[in-house]
Amino acid sequence: MSVHAWHLGGVVVPYVLIATALWGLSSGAVKDAVRVGSLPARTPLRLGRLRLAVPTVPLAYVFGFGAVAFIYGCALDRNHLGVMIGADPHAVAPGADAFLYGLAAASWLSASLLLGPYRWLRRRTRELLAAPVARDAAEARYRLLAVHLTDLVAHHHPDGRYEWVSASSEALLGYRPEELVGRDPYDLFHPEDVERIRTESHDLLLDGRQRSTLIRYRIRHRDGHYLWFESLTETLRDEGDQLVGLQVMSRDVTERQAIEDELRRRAHHDAMTGLANRALFTLRLDALVERARTGDGAFAVLYLDLDRFKVINDTMGHSVGDDLLVQFADRIRQTTRWRDTVARIGGDEFAVLLEGVGSEAAAVEAAARIERALRVPFDLAGTQRTVAVSIGVALGRPDHTGSGDVLREADLATYEAKGRAEGGPAWAVFSPALREARDRRLRLEADLDRAVDRDELRVAYQPIVSLDTGRIHGVEALLRWAHPELGLLAPDTFISIAEETGRIADLDHWVMAEGLAQVGRWEASLGRSLDLTLAVNCSAYDLQDPQFADRVRTLLDADRSRQLVVEITESLLVDDPQRVADVMTSLSEHGVRFAMDDFGTGYSSLSVIHTLPVHKVKVDRAFVQRMHEDQAAFGMVQTVLGFARTLGARVVAEGIETPEQWADLRDLGCDYGQGYHFARPLSADAMEGLLRDGAPWVIGTAADSA
Repeated sequence: MSVHAWHLGGVVVPYVLIATALWGLSSGAVKDAVRVGSLPARTPLRLGRLRLAVPTVPLAYVFGFGAVAFIYGCALDRNHLGVMIGADPHAVAPGADAFLYGLAAASWLSASLLLGPYRWLRRRTRELLAAPVARDAAEARYRLLAVHLTDLVAHHHPDGRYEWVSASSEALLGYRPEELVGRDPYDLFHPEDVERIRTESHDLLLDGRQRSTLIRYRIRHRDGHYLWFESLTETLRDEGDQLVGLQVMSRDVTERQAIEDELRRRAHHDAMTGLANRALFTLRLDALVERARTGDGAFAVLYLDLDRFKVINDTMGHSVGDDLLVQFADRIRQTTRWRDTVARIGGDEFAVLLEGVGSEAAAVEAAARIERALRVPFDLAGTQRTVAVSIGVALGRPDHTGSGDVLREADLATYEAKGRAEGGPAWAVFSPALREARDRRLRLEADLDRAVDRDELRVAYQPIVSLDTGRIHGVEALLRWAHPELGLLAPDTFISIAEETGRIADLDHWVMAEGLAQVGRWEASLGRSLDLTLAVNCSAYDLQDPQFADRVRTLLDADRSRQLVVEITESLLVDDPQRVADVMTSLSEHGVRFAMDDFGTGYSSLSVIHTLPVHKVKVDRAFVQRMHEDQAAFGMVQTVLGFARTLGARVVAEGIETPEQWADLRDLGCDYGQGYHFARPLSADAMEGLLRDGAPWVIGTAADSA
């Protein structure tokens, strides 16, 4: 290959590339690099002691033009090139090819070293030039999206002030974006939420403990009402990871919050009365019990049971019963403090949690206040009805382990109040004695299940005497329980248990069957017909049993039907008068007679009694025993006698204990009587002896075999 070919291919071409790179650096890349900051605007030069700061772009031009001129000059001047390399340009000296090879390699290497930085600087400069354009485009897209979002988008200064707000602020909050920029959002937050927002979101982001937070709070609309917002807040940081701002995406969740609040309210409140339900009541009670265990706080619980609510439900309808519960709840709420929790525990049972009440006197005063308010008649379906309430009081103590302990004690006190005689206080305070009574009651309940199978039930008989002749007209069958450990128990000890556990109908049926069978045994033993009536008390539960009439008829034959007298109380007529009337009419047609027991102490309508097949009326012992000391009691006896005559019924006076009472009742026209003056309740054998031998009716001579 000739020298000319090597010169052109190996040296001139790299020179051209080098010149192109230098020209590009000076004319384009350097200028752009200075503009975007990749190169300094001025380049420092040092010439001996002289220090200069020459503008970078002109310096690049001078350097570039000088280099180009030099390279092109060398490339075009072959002779000069030959002189520069020590060769004769007109002759091919030995080793010239090797020299040209080296020169070509050096030229290509120089071109590569210059082209590499040039390409990198050009690419880097173009990226820096394009970045603002891309950033501006991204920001434009972001702002376009934010403008059309229904959610609120905002940028905040680290101290919270608005820096930029999306256009949706006007639709959501009533403020134009420019009205919010520079404003502190804490001025708009609900006062109750300010501290929570600060501690659960803002402080966590400022301290770097979290990069984002999600929180729900209330914010004020321009017109003054509050909205519920749910906000996702994220930190904005620079390249050095320094916090420069906050970005907040907020959504209006007012409707969702209302739905959640309603669901929570329904989960913790009674739908009918609006009061707290059992779940919320026990939750708050458990909290107070825990505080009381550490000596930090006092409380009391009132447990209220609406008496005879079932009667109103059954006789007047469930809608009237519901109305009574609503009115009942309102009365309680009006008589309690704002800090007290009033709850409907279930059915017709209510409870009041008295926070901060630690003395029995204060709790009893609250119970008395509620009872007075409930004493006022209720308007039920256009009629005025009074209802009674039983209130149990339990005071909080450090030894309570939970709400269940307190409620059980209050419930026990309610039973105590319900069992008190009419006229006494409607409330009772729990005491350890009530717990003992409960334990005894539970034991009796378990033992009563086995009483019939173990043949522990007994019937005592008290004679009913004709006041004119002194002849025994009949007997009243009275149930007794011969408990193997507690001895002979009177009915008031276990009848209420039998009623509550649903066993009373079976017990009454057993007494009726045993009494009728005993009359038959007496007649067989004495060898004659006794013509005795057998009076048996009937529970309200009996007449509510659709099978009661059929069960009674299975015990009777033609003779025994005339002997049986079923005693009912006035209260049964209030419970369900139509059902009572149907049962009485059905059995009366079969020969069974009925007696109205304890007449004058109930609330029955005289017009209802007038339509029923009542054959006897019994004067309550309370009137008989006070008739000599109390003119009103004497007048009541006269009234009952007069009323019985209008019904065509006979009168039986209970509780005759003196000859004077016997004589006065006989003079007033009373037909029959029973009481300790004649005999206490007797065993079957003792009663048989009395029927065989007869006895003088004076106090103390009749054997007390009960």
